Amino acid sequence: MALVALGVVLACAPARKPLVEARFDPAGVRVIGVAPILDVRPDRFERVLATVHAREAALEALARKGYRVEPVAMPEAVRKVRAGSGEAPTPEWLAEAFADTADYVFLVMLEDFDPGGGRVGEARATVSAFLLDTRGRRVLWSDRATARASLGGLFAALTGPATGYEAAYEAVRAVVRTLPPTSAAKVTRRFRRAR
Repeated sequence: MALVALGVVLACAPARKPLVEARFDPAGVRVIGVAPILDVRPDRFERVLATVHAREAALEALARKGYRVEPVAMPEAVRKVRAGSGEAPTPEWLAEAFADTADYVFLVMLEDFDPGGGRVGEARATVSAFLLDTRGRRVLWSDRATARASLGGLFAALTGPATGYEAAYEAVRAVVRTLPPTSAAKVTRRFRRAR
């Protein structure tokens, strides 16, 4: 419940409007440590592979934005804080908890995951994401997204839980879209258009 409260702030904000700190300069971010997905669902022990797929999506999407990424471990203090624990970590607390891992950490929380019943668009996942400045003990960017899987019909029946995992993957990709790109990503895009 504690970490879910952190995500609730994002839920109250207008849809697809990320929170970006005024002093956030993407060009100053050299490497982002990508933490494992923090599963804050009450039934977090079901469908745990969704978090693995979501982390892969975060690594890929951040790299496409021009950021250098590296996986980092989840600090013990953060792993202990789960839904319903009664603790209420602030973004500053999270930034401090990750201080020994990297200067900048990308943290995704899986808030909701519904694998659906195999029909197109039924599998759904909701995530919140934060870019933490561990040195400055602040949140540079945060957003929330919900996505549905596009797999359905016979293909969904054959792939089983993969439709739900696709929803988690797509939710992370959707939330990263609102993160400002680095200047390197802008240069790459301009170069590709010039060809």
